[in-house]
Amino acid sequence: MKIRYNPVLGVTMIVLGVVCEVLGLWLLALGETDPTLFVGVIVVLLGLPYLLRPYFLVHHTTVEVLTLLGPARRRYEYERLELVDNKLFAISGDHRVRVPVVKAMARSSDWGRLAQLAGDQSRP
Repeated sequence: MKIRYNPVLGVTMIVLGVVCEVLGLWLLALGETDPTLFVGVIVVLLGLPYLLRPYFLVHHTTVEVLTLLGPARRRYEYERLELVDNKLFAISGDHRVRVPVVKAMARSSDWGRLAQLAGDQSRP
């Protein structure tokens, strides 16, 4: 299962980047150079992965938390998943590990599917 980022994050960054670009171009038209032109491009480019990349992946026995940029991943093995106060735990035997994900950063429909999966697996 793929849990995607909340689209509000990416859209907000892109809008702020575009605003920086417009202000930078306006200052450039007035004859002043300003670093907001470069900042705007960087913010837009950092906002795109929030719309294109998944936040984390849930497989049959592992949860993979992906980085926003680059190929790095953290893997958490589990026998069952548990959600407590919107915190995700990977449980293997007696070993319980909190998976570093936040509900506010996840798309609500995807988080709902995760909650359903964790609820289904926590029942005997």
